[in-house]
Amino acid sequence: VGVRKVLGGSKSQTFKYFLFEALVISIGALSLAYLTFFIAKGSIEITLGIETTILEPLKLVLFGASLLIVIPLMGALYPSRILSNLPPLLALKANTGLGKRSVMKKVLLGIQFAMASALISCLFIVQKQFLFLQSKNLGFEKDNVLVIEEIPDQSKRQLATIKSELLGIPGVKSVSAIMELPARAVKDGIALNKPHQKEDEGVGMDIQIVDEDFYELLGLQMAAGDWLTPGLVLKMPPAGTSFEDMMEYLKLQPRDYVINETAAKQMGWDNPKEAIGQKVQPWNPFYELQGGQIVGVLEDYHQESLRATVDPVVMTIEPIWLR
Repeated sequence: VGVRKVLGGSKSQTFKYFLFEALVISIGALSLAYLTFFIAKGSIEITLGIETTILEPLKLVLFGASLLIVIPLMGALYPSRILSNLPPLLALKANTGLGKRSVMKKVLLGIQFAMASALISCLFIVQKQFLFLQSKNLGFEKDNVLVIEEIPDQSKRQLATIKSELLGIPGVKSVSAIMELPARAVKDGIALNKPHQKEDEGVGMDIQIVDEDFYELLGLQMAAGDWLTPGLVLKMPPAGTSFEDMMEYLKLQPRDYVINETAAKQMGWDNPKEAIGQKVQPWNPFYELQGGQIVGVLEDYHQESLRATVDPVVMTIEPIWLR
């Protein structure tokens, strides 16, 4: 810049010089960024199990062009403004002191260093989080499971026949039905009471409705006791049953219960075996379920996102609530 000023260079020429320099660097950086993305795109999609979104060609070109306008202007404006104002002889000195203006230089360098440090830190954090998600044992087998959501009410009444037909398909190892899928929060809750407790003194927990094959299908593990069996199940009410009759059906339906390890601890049984055979009474202000005994304690599995703690859960068989 000093040589240019001694030779009569103007402020506009100095600005153009910095603008051209910033433009060349930006073109190189943008080309490298696009090239890296398209080379890595396939691997990223396979590794993360997602589909990356690419802008339409026209939008992609316009986006790149806007970057090549804005970034060089921002990169050229400050140095050209400061250095163009220096006297030619002062600009030729190796250690030119910019006085108070050097504060801005330090601020910009500090911001660049902070951004670089933050990006590197984020890279390591994301890498650790991704490795954690890949290696974390969720407590159930999620691969090769096909889900059919919102099964019709009539299908619930013919579930045994439907399951038998599906099991006849080559490659189908197990068929089950459930109220709420793993990876989603269970929205229904009850208080689980011991025989001597009042209704509002029990432990609040999620209630998950399952069938007898749920345990096998997801490869769950028992901490103690056995999994649920259909046992004596009342015939499901026909379609169009009144609300009162449906409530009576729920009240009379014989039940066994399975709880998870978290629920057992909150109920006061540190050893899962202590819970087996214990009598419990579910309570909910909107419906009444018949009391029964705990036949098994299930090892904790992640029903919700890994961001959430494992909630206490009680499970029972109830065909009308399967989804």
